[in-house]
Amino acid sequence: MHFGKRCNFSDSDKTEVEVKSNPALMSNYVRKDPVTHATQFGKIYAVHENNACNIYEQYFADVEANPLIQRAFSRTVNVYRDPLTTKRQIAHLSWSPDQGNRFAASYCNDDFKKSSSGNYASYIWEVENPNNPYMMLKPFCPILTLEYNPKDSNILIGGLATGQVACWDIRRGSEAVDISSVEFSHRDPCDNILWINSKTGTDFFSASKDGQIKWWDTRKMQIPTETLVMDLLKPEDQNVDKAIGISALQFEPSIGTRFMCGLENGIVISGNRKGKTPGEKIATRFKAQYGPVISLERNPTFVKNFLTVGDWTSRIWSEDCRESCIAWTPLFLKVCDESLTCLRPHEQGQLAAVANKKGSTYLLEFSEALTVNQKNDKLLLTALLDRETRREKVIEAKNREQRLKMKTLKMHGETDFADASSKPDEREDAKESSDSLRNLLIAQCEQEYENIINTELTRQVEASNVELNNNVMQNDAIIS
Repeated sequence: MHFGKRCNFSDSDKTEVEVKSNPALMSNYVRKDPVTHATQFGKIYAVHENNACNIYEQYFADVEANPLIQRAFSRTVNVYRDPLTTKRQIAHLSWSPDQGNRFAASYCNDDFKKSSSGNYASYIWEVENPNNPYMMLKPFCPILTLEYNPKDSNILIGGLATGQVACWDIRRGSEAVDISSVEFSHRDPCDNILWINSKTGTDFFSASKDGQIKWWDTRKMQIPTETLVMDLLKPEDQNVDKAIGISALQFEPSIGTRFMCGLENGIVISGNRKGKTPGEKIATRFKAQYGPVISLERNPTFVKNFLTVGDWTSRIWSEDCRESCIAWTPLFLKVCDESLTCLRPHEQGQLAAVANKKGSTYLLEFSEALTVNQKNDKLLLTALLDRETRREKVIEAKNREQRLKMKTLKMHGETDFADASSKPDEREDAKESSDSLRNLLIAQCEQEYENIINTELTRQVEASNVELNNNVMQNDAIIS
């Protein structure tokens, strides 16, 4: 029977037959399977087209297959809300090193009028359980920042609103196991703290708005092991009263003793702890932002490049160019209706925790198009960074040359004017000579700018013509 063939029906007269049971016929009973039972007796004519025609024939063998375009998106996996009735903003987030199963969130109100309540608890959340926190941390004052030990998921350090630093061991309870002394701590709230590379895994450093960076050891937390003051005018004096507040702190484990910090005046300091004097430790400076540097992060693969956030923009910098960034872009990504306070991506890149001012943490999951490296991604990014670095170097050299010309012109003009001032008759001639030199320099700059524009327009026209010719040739080949 051919599957799908139409059924034939016919009308006939009604026939009623009485069939009485006969037990002797039970041995002749044959069970019929309704699946293979034939319902119609007729000849079946069917053409098996799959066998007669080659449905897998390739009509366009020369056409290259286009790669599939993966859609880039993100979705909210879970939302972790503050258990307290009075909602507090989240100041900092930190992922645990054990495959990212947990993260710590520090809750603190930046409005001191609303921070009078006695509950300063912060929480450790499990990724799979957004209803109840895994553990509560109970300090005596608000925690501004928390960081997991990268070598031990049971140890955390935190910066307190009093300027002190504290250490927690979750195996020993919710209370801090050790706290630094007030007289040796920061003058302002400690809002930046990071672990550093060490053989013991107990060293970390902290920064605050008082302009000080302090290095600590968890085995002896009463006194810092080293202190560095951000006095940019006279670094050797180490005057805390003239220090500039630190708004961001960064450390890359692959570099070793080098660190970076962003200041409230928009300057980024690239420091080296091995410097013999305070001036050598903060020798490299970048004018990164117009306002405070909100966030600072170094590229772990291309360590010469780093990212700064501030002034509603993010900028990519290179250590080879100090005058300007190699790229910048405005920030825009809708997560929630409230203002965001912290963003912390997981080291594997697929998950990111985003906190807002109402005390909620959003766990975002990104698609493979945003997290999985393609074959040419690293080469393209390397080419982009190298190209932009070379461009900024050329612009920096041209600006330096123009400033030198203007300085020389100014010096010649002042000399000519001084010589002419002794002779009243030659004063006008010196002024005209200075104006002519200035006009000549301006005309030269305008001519160079016009030549660059014309060259770029010519290149774009040639590129468009080549692309048009290629399209025409492809169309002719397809038609033929």
